Amino acid sequence: MKQILSRGWYLARSATARSAYTLLAGNLTDSILAFLFTLISFRLLSTADFGIFSAVNNFVFTCVLVLDLGIGGSLLHFIPYWQSHRLREKEASYIWSGIIFRVGAAVAAGTFLLVFSHQIAGFFRTPDVLVPVIAGMSLITISILDVLVFALQGYRKFFHSVLAANIFSCLRFLFVAVVWITLLPYSVVLATLISAVSPVLSIFLSRRWLRLPSFTLPRPGVFRSLLGFSGWMALSKISSTIATRMDIQIIILFLGPALAGVYSVAARLANFYPVMFVSITSILAARLIRISDRRHAKTFLGKTLVAFCLIGCAMLIGAAVASPLIGLLFGRSALPAAPFFRGLTLAYLPMLFSVLPLGMVIYYFKLPRLAGWLGLTQLMITLTGNLLLTPVWGPFGPVISIGVANALVLLMGLVIVYRLWKSA
Repeated sequence: MKQILSRGWYLARSATARSAYTLLAGNLTDSILAFLFTLISFRLLSTADFGIFSAVNNFVFTCVLVLDLGIGGSLLHFIPYWQSHRLREKEASYIWSGIIFRVGAAVAAGTFLLVFSHQIAGFFRTPDVLVPVIAGMSLITISILDVLVFALQGYRKFFHSVLAANIFSCLRFLFVAVVWITLLPYSVVLATLISAVSPVLSIFLSRRWLRLPSFTLPRPGVFRSLLGFSGWMALSKISSTIATRMDIQIIILFLGPALAGVYSVAARLANFYPVMFVSITSILAARLIRISDRRHAKTFLGKTLVAFCLIGCAMLIGAAVASPLIGLLFGRSALPAAPFFRGLTLAYLPMLFSVLPLGMVIYYFKLPRLAGWLGLTQLMITLTGNLLLTPVWGPFGPVISIGVANALVLLMGLVIVYRLWKSA
């Protein structure tokens, strides 16, 4: 027993564990700051305007994640690889390739929003064409920061990567807090503009922390290898991102900004769940990659399942106190969001337990393509369910769609792991 405790204490203090703690703490802090920004924005805007801003903000961050296309994951592989070979020129070429691709994709998307701003403003149910234009600016600045954060993580500068992300979220919160305290007029345009300018300081600091050499245009082969490495992982990430973030867009399209504003309160609170699951996945990945025999795998899976059950109980407790919690934070006008939050909590429970089988498929059995197909299946089910159920069940349509999709992914993941385990 003493040897086991000693080994556990050693692992808890290992570099991998410390990195996981840093990322988890950073993600939690970022979620809290984003929540405070949303909380103040809700109190300053009307319910309808908050629904419009939520749809725009959700659209921007969805595009940022989709336009990554696995570039971030590739940087996490190639930067340590070339660093271990002490080829600084190669490191820089892959980083510049990632930056060029991400900035190019973001500028293209931002230009599209600018050119078609009148039509896109109608999609968001707002008469102000400045909203999609500034959303395009946000898409560019946040995309630049996102790729730099991945580059910092590739160099194992986890604290700096967390600091860069948290500075962005902190500035957003401080800007809206100043507006609130000084009683300045607040609008959807200003809220979107705050999101566009807040990443600038983090971009500047990240550039200094990376200490990149002067820009040189990378060779075409670098672009191909960067895009080709994480193809299936990119498919999984894009599919799951769209599947969990399309709900607000569907609601504002079918039901209008007022109901979208109410639902956005529940969605903002429930958004903590996927953030937590990403952190858990990072921790699981570091352990699953190192496990080589079934005996250790069984022990690890048993302990992880117990931990997941405890997390699931905590989620249910949060859902049980949804009404007083939402009333305390957002005011009485947000109380209609409580049933949606309870529904989203139940819908995300299968996603919590699917983290384990998906982690096994990717990191233990080394089959990321299966995770890609599962993500694509999740997207198709969620999209179809949203389009069919939202006009009938209102805001509960996306809740049901997310729950059904997550439950099917969990079931299919368990079947895949069982078959792989038996055939191994």
